[in-house]
Amino acid sequence: MADNRTGIVMTTQKTLVSAIQTGINSALNKIYTCLPAKVITFDPQTSMAEVQPLFLKKIGDEIINLPPMKEVPVRFYQTKNFSISIKLEPGDEVSLFVCQSSIDNFLFDSNLSFDVRKFDINDSFAVPVLYSQSRVFEGITNKGIELRTNKSSIVLDSDGKIEINSNKASIVFDSEGNIKIESEGTIDLNCLKLMVNNKPYLTHTHTDAESRPTSPPV
Repeated sequence: MADNRTGIVMTTQKTLVSAIQTGINSALNKIYTCLPAKVITFDPQTSMAEVQPLFLKKIGDEIINLPPMKEVPVRFYQTKNFSISIKLEPGDEVSLFVCQSSIDNFLFDSNLSFDVRKFDINDSFAVPVLYSQSRVFEGITNKGIELRTNKSSIVLDSDGKIEINSNKASIVFDSEGNIKIESEGTIDLNCLKLMVNNKPYLTHTHTDAESRPTSPPV
């Protein structure tokens, strides 16, 4: 009889543990934190996007794709008076950061309010910082701050040098004050006044012309 009771207790414990685990898994299945997504459309006027979460979800025995999300806030580096933004196109990959609670009031009037909603995917904002390894830009200099496109770059080195590069031209400002310009095309200077060594280059005159060496600019 004791053995039977022991078996019943063990079975009950296993059932209880299984029920608790099922409850935990069910709760965790409703919690979102951060996941990758792909841009479908982006409105630069409102900084809102429609995105497709790149995430599979299991419901019962079925594995499904999460539906597209509309009016997802996209956030770049920004303060009250300054911002840095980049072009977003359909197919670009982004991170969806899911807030701990509702951000509806914060987004539209900067006020906070209590809401029972927790870790809901509808409280997400997108940041273009997560992307697959196949999309990594190669050849990052790792010397300082670097702005790049697939055809040009601007690098601010830690030693004070600034380098601007395009496909067929470059400008380098070194830490000693030297400037080097290289171009495979035409360099146009359009200005009202151009000074070279404190001399007006556009209007300066020379003496001793007519078959004789000219004097320095006057």
